[in-house]
Amino acid sequence: MPWVEVHMARRLNGSDFEAVKKEVAVVLQEEFGKAESGLVVTFYRPEAYYRAGKAVDTAANIEVKYIDSFPLEKKQAVTRRLAAFLEARFGIDPMQVTVVFAESAHENWGRRAGDFP
Repeated sequence: MPWVEVHMARRLNGSDFEAVKKEVAVVLQEEFGKAESGLVVTFYRPEAYYRAGKAVDTAANIEVKYIDSFPLEKKQAVTRRLAAFLEARFGIDPMQVTVVFAESAHENWGRRAGDFP
């Protein structure tokens, strides 16, 4: 059950949210084998977004939290694909996109009212 937090420096509309969620789902299914049926995606738009000390409106941070771990090559592929999507859809320079992977052991991921996978 991946949980993806998307922090965008710009405001998104309903179709933008859906497009990002859909792309995240496709990429995680193809690269990690994680089904969309277990995916949670949340969006944040901060009041201010600074990168390298300057206010910006074309940058993004994405945090991907999940159970298990994946090889560096898979994480690099996810990062490249998400950065390419954000560039194509929103004109965000891939150098202004950061993807953070947070891998958790099964015993550190509680859900279903206290069950652990």
